Amino acid sequence: MKKSVLSLMLASATVAIPGGPAWAQDEDGAASTSSIVVTGSRIRQPGLSALSPVTTVGEEDIKLTGAMRIEDVVNTLPAFTAGQGAFIGGQATGTANANLRNLGSTRTLVLIDGKRLMPGSPMALVPDLNFIPGNMIRRVDVVTGGASAVYGSDAVAGVVNFIMDRRFEGVQISAQHSFYQHNNRDSIVAPLARAAGYDVPTGSVTDGHGLDLSAKIGINLEGGRGNITVYGGYRKLDASFQGNRDYVACALGATGPTGSTHACLGSSTTSPARFVLNSGSGAEVTLDPAGEGNSFRPYNVLRDSYNYTPINYFQRPDRRYTMGAFASYEVSKAFVPYLDVMYMDDRTVAQLAPSGIFGQIFQINCNNPLLSASQMSAICGAASGTSATRGVSIGKRNVEGGGRLDDLRHQSYRIVAGARGDLGDAWSYDVYGQFGLTTLTEMFQRDFALSRIGRALNVVTDTRPGSATFGSPVCAAVLNGVDPNCVPYNVWSVNGVTPQAVNYLQIAAFWTGDTKEKVAGLSFSGDLGKYGVQLPWAENGVSVALGAEYREESLSSRFDETFRNGELAGQNGSRRVNMDGKFDVFELFGEANVPIVEERPLFHSLSLNMGYRFSEYSTAGSTHTFKIGGDWAPSRDIRFRAGYNKAVRAPNVSELFSPLGAPGFTGTDPCAGPAVDGRVNGYTFAQCAASGVTQAQFGTIIANPAGQYNSRTGGNPGLRPETAYTWTAGFVATPTFLPGLSITADYFNIRVEDTIDVIGGNLILRQCVQTADPFYCDLVLRSPVNGSIYLGNDGYVLDIRRNTGSKSTSGIDLSVDYRLALDEVGLGNVGSLSMSFNGTWLGSLKTEPLPGLGTYECKGYFGLTCGVPSPEWRHRARLVWATPWVGDFSLNWRYIGAVTVDRASSDPLLTGRVAEVDRRVGDRHYFDLAYSTNVAGQFNLRAGVNNLFDKAPPLISTSSLTGVLGNGNTYPQVYDPLGRYIYVGATVTF
Repeated sequence: MKKSVLSLMLASATVAIPGGPAWAQDEDGAASTSSIVVTGSRIRQPGLSALSPVTTVGEEDIKLTGAMRIEDVVNTLPAFTAGQGAFIGGQATGTANANLRNLGSTRTLVLIDGKRLMPGSPMALVPDLNFIPGNMIRRVDVVTGGASAVYGSDAVAGVVNFIMDRRFEGVQISAQHSFYQHNNRDSIVAPLARAAGYDVPTGSVTDGHGLDLSAKIGINLEGGRGNITVYGGYRKLDASFQGNRDYVACALGATGPTGSTHACLGSSTTSPARFVLNSGSGAEVTLDPAGEGNSFRPYNVLRDSYNYTPINYFQRPDRRYTMGAFASYEVSKAFVPYLDVMYMDDRTVAQLAPSGIFGQIFQINCNNPLLSASQMSAICGAASGTSATRGVSIGKRNVEGGGRLDDLRHQSYRIVAGARGDLGDAWSYDVYGQFGLTTLTEMFQRDFALSRIGRALNVVTDTRPGSATFGSPVCAAVLNGVDPNCVPYNVWSVNGVTPQAVNYLQIAAFWTGDTKEKVAGLSFSGDLGKYGVQLPWAENGVSVALGAEYREESLSSRFDETFRNGELAGQNGSRRVNMDGKFDVFELFGEANVPIVEERPLFHSLSLNMGYRFSEYSTAGSTHTFKIGGDWAPSRDIRFRAGYNKAVRAPNVSELFSPLGAPGFTGTDPCAGPAVDGRVNGYTFAQCAASGVTQAQFGTIIANPAGQYNSRTGGNPGLRPETAYTWTAGFVATPTFLPGLSITADYFNIRVEDTIDVIGGNLILRQCVQTADPFYCDLVLRSPVNGSIYLGNDGYVLDIRRNTGSKSTSGIDLSVDYRLALDEVGLGNVGSLSMSFNGTWLGSLKTEPLPGLGTYECKGYFGLTCGVPSPEWRHRARLVWATPWVGDFSLNWRYIGAVTVDRASSDPLLTGRVAEVDRRVGDRHYFDLAYSTNVAGQFNLRAGVNNLFDKAPPLISTSSLTGVLGNGNTYPQVYDPLGRYIYVGATVTF
C-alpha cells in the first residue's frame, strides 16, 4: 500500500531582502496574485507571507561574493556554522554541507524548489551543496527552526531552499577567474619554524586559482505556456599547499608548564624513524644524524618530530561538471506536466603527509644484519645475534615516497517528473516521482601495506650459495618462499631506505559505494473560503494543504581486498566490511491557515497556521510532528509572529548499519605521560587502572604529540529517532513613514532530545578515570602490550553511535535592510545606497552528553569537546552604492566574535589543562570590496577582493583543534585561511 501512495511538497518560494520579510512569489520566481507558495508552508493562497522566520540571499548578492562554491555563500550567513568543505583534508568526504545553528549537517534539510535534495555521498548521508548549479540560482531561502511537519525528517535546525531560475529565456554565458594572494609576514610561526630548521615561505604568494564557466539556454513555448531551460557548468580549482603560508610553516604546539609558549610540534611518526623499545613501553629513541648514521639517541619531541604541514593541501584541487534541464508545459490549467533532470560529476583529491609505520609494534629479529651493534644491544640485550625477536614500536614516515593521496569522485543524478494544476477555483494539486542517485569511487594511493612492512623488517643474511644476493641482507620471506618480491626496509640507518623498498611497500586501495533516494508524493492545496469556510471578522477563508509521501533510502558499499584485510597503515589497519542497508517511510500530512481578523482597527491581520505529519518508518517505527504558529499585524507597518514546532530526525542508513571503522579522534589520554609525585596528569594509579592501565604501564605510556588517538565507531540498528522542540517569536517592521526600510528580529529556541551521536573519546576517557564508572571504562580498550591507545591498532576507545542525550540552542536573529535614493535627500542624481545587515546573537549552545550527566555550555567556546568556534555574536553587513554612470560598488563587513578554549571553562564536563596560548581567540573583521557594471544591457563585468586587508586566520595549537574540521593551525571553514580572495568575471546575456 505504501508504494502506491504518492506525495511531496508543492514547489515553494519566497522573496525577501536578505534577512528581511518574506514576500510571496510563485514557484517560477515571477510575481503572482493568485496561487502562491511560501517556503515553510505548503499552502497556496493569495497574499500569504511567511509565518516562519525566513532569511533570503538573492542572485545579485551571491554574485557580489564572487564565490565559486555555494558553501562559501551559505557559511557567510551568521546562522550557519562550518561543515565539510574545500579546506578539509584528513577526513574529507569530498562534499560541502550546510550546518544550521551548529546542530550538525544531518539536522539541516536542503531543498531544491521545495523538494528534497538527496544524500550527497555514501561517506556522509547529508546533501552535497556541490550539486547545486550556481548559474541557476535565483535566491536561497533559509527557514530557521523545526520544519518537519511541512517537509519531513531532518528539518530539525531548519531548511535551506534553493530556488532555481525556471523561466529563463535567451542565452547566458558566464566566466570567472579567481585566486588567493597572501603576503607572508607572520611573526609567530615563522621564527619557530626557522629555529627548528624548517623551510619558511617569504614574500607574496598567489595560488588556489579557480576557473568557473557556465551557460544556460531558455526557450518559452507558445507565449509562455511552457519553458525549457538547459544549463551546463565547469569548475576547476587548483590546490593550495599549507607550505605556502608562513603561519602554517609547522604544526603549532604549546610548551612550558602552562602551555604559555608556542612551539613547532609535529608528528611522532618521523624521518629518521622513532623507536619505542620493549614493545612500546621502554626507551624512546631515534636515529642520530650526527653519528655514524645507524646509532640511537634519545627522542626529543621538539627536536625530532616530523613537520607534516607543508605537504598537506589547504585547498583541495577540484574539478566539477554540472548539467541539466528544467521543463514544463501548460496543457491546460488542470494539467501542467514538468520534468527536472540534473547531473554532477565532481572529483577532488586530498593530499596528506606521507604514510609509513604509525607506531605499530613489529617483532624484530636479533640477528638482523641491518642493525648496528649498538642498536642490536639496545633492542635485544643478551639475545643479540640470535634468532630471538623483540617487540619494537616504530614510527617511520615515508618521506621517500611522497604524500598520501585520497582521490574522491562523486557522480550524482536527480530526476523529478510530475504534474500540477488547478482543480476548479478552490483546489490545486501536485503529483510527482523523484529519483536521486550518488555514486562514489575513492582511491587511496601511496599508503603502506602492513603485512609487507612486517616482511620487509624481518631481514636476515642470505646464506644461499650462488645466489645473486649471497651474503647480503634479504627478507626472510624471500628465503622461505612466502614473498619472493619482498625488499628489505632499512629504517635503522639514516638515508637507508631504497626506492625499491618504497615501491614494494606502497599500495593502493579502492572502494565504491552508492546511495539512492526514491520519493513519490501527492499533495492538494485548497481554499475553503470558496465554500464559505471563513471567520466573520476575516476577508479570506481558511486554506488547507493535504497530502501523502513515500520515501525510500538505501546505501551500498564495496571494498577491495586491501581494505577488507585491513592492510593500510595510514588507516591504522582498520578492516572495511561491505555493506547494504535501506529503510522506507510512509507519511501523511496536513496544514491549515486560518485568517481570524483582517482589516479591523488594531488588526490589519491576525491568523493562525497549524500543521501535522504522521510518519511510519520501516526501521524506527512511527513518529508524529506538528506545528502551530500565529501572526498578528496591528498595522501595515509592523507584524508579530510566533511558532512552536515538534520536529524529528530518523536515523539514516549509515547511522543504522555501518560496520565498525577507525576514524580516530583528536584529544588527550589522561593516563599518558610520565609520573610526577605518583600521579600522571594529576591522576593516581587507581584512577588510571580503571581505564585498563597496569602498574607496570603507569607512568610509561607515551602521549601522542599530535593529539591523535584510536577509536572504533559504527552504526547501531537499535537507534530511535531524535525529537526536537522549537520556539520562535519575532517581528517584522516595514514603516511606511520611512520607505525602503525593513527590520526583523526573531528569537529561536531549539531543543533536540535523544540525539544520535557518539559520546566522544575525550569524554569517555575523562569520565572513566574520574568516576571509574564501568559504563565508560568498558569502552576503553588499551593495548595489552604498552597500555597505549595510539601506538599500533590494538588499543582504542569503542564509541558506536547511540541515542545519547540532548542538544539545545537559543538566540536572536536580527536583520536590517534599507534603500535610499540619494536624490530624495538633495544629493542630486548620484544613484542610490542599499544597506543590508544580518546578525545572530547566540544565547546558549548546550549539550547533555548522556542523560543525568549534566550539560555543558559551548556558547563562546571552541575546542576538543565544543568543536568549531561558536561566538556569541556574528554578523555581515553590506553597503552598495548604485551609481547611474559607472556601475555598482559594494563593501561587505563580516564579523566573527571572540571565543575561548572550552577547557578554560569551569564546567566539570569541559575543564581541563589549558594551553595558555589557546585560551582565547580574538574576534575577526573581514572586509570585502566588489564592483559590478552592465555594458550595453547585455554584458555584466564584475571584480572584487574578499578579505581586503589580508587578515590571517587565528592560530590554534593542534592540542585544541577538533580533528575533522581543524586543519592548518586553524579552523579553515570558519575563518579565511588563505588571505585575499581576488576574482574577476563576466556574463553576457542575449
